[in-house]
Amino acid sequence: MIIAKNLILSIKNFNNKTIFAHSQIRISYFYPMNIAMILTGSRLFTGALFAYFFINAVSKSGDVLNITFLNAAFITAILLELSDAFDGFAARARNQVTDLGKIFDPICDAISRQTIFLSFLLVSAIPLWAFLIFLYRDSLIYLLRIMAAKDGTVLAASKSGKIKAITQAVATFLILIIYYIRFFDANLPFAFMSYPISYYIIAIPVFFALYSGIQYYRMNWNVILKGLK
Repeated sequence: MIIAKNLILSIKNFNNKTIFAHSQIRISYFYPMNIAMILTGSRLFTGALFAYFFINAVSKSGDVLNITFLNAAFITAILLELSDAFDGFAARARNQVTDLGKIFDPICDAISRQTIFLSFLLVSAIPLWAFLIFLYRDSLIYLLRIMAAKDGTVLAASKSGKIKAITQAVATFLILIIYYIRFFDANLPFAFMSYPISYYIIAIPVFFALYSGIQYYRMNWNVILKGLK
C-alpha cells in the first residue's frame, strides 16, 4: 500500500514537472514577440489591407469608385504610421530593445511602404521610376544588413532614413487627400505641365530615398570592404 502511494506521488510530481517544463517552453517560444515587435509586425497586415482598400477605391484611370474603401485605406494608413511611431517607444519604455527588433523594424517599414507605393503605381498616381528607386534602394540596404550580420553587426536605421520615412508618410497622405478632393470636386485641375500633381509630391521622398541610401553606404563602407575580402 505504501509502495502504491509513493508510486502515485512520484507520477503526480513527474506530471507537474512536465507541465511546468512545457509551459516554460511555450513562454520562451512566444517571448521574442514582445509588444514592440507585435506593433512592428502589424504593419505587414495593415499594408496589405491598405492595398486591398485603395485598389478597390480608385480605378486605373484615377477616378474614385468607392469613398468607403478610400476612407478605409486612409484609416489603415493612419494605423500603419501610428504603429511605426509607437513600436520604438514601447521597446525603449519596456526595455525590450533587441537586435532582432532593430532589423525587423526597417524591414516591415520597407515592405509596408512598398505595398502602398505599388498600390499608387497601379492607378498611375506615381511613376514607375519612383517606385523602382524605392524598391532598389531598400533592396541594397537589405544587402548591406545581411553582409553586416555575417560579422555579428546589427545596422540600425539612420537619421536620414527616418527623414525619408517621414517624407514618404507625408506624401502618402497628400496623395490620398488629392483623391478626396477629386471625388468631391472633379472639375479642379490635378495636373501641372501635363504631369499629375502626385508626381511632384512623390519627388520629395524619392530625393531623400536616394540621399539616405548613399549616406548609409558611406557610413558603412567598411562592411563592403570586409565583404570583398
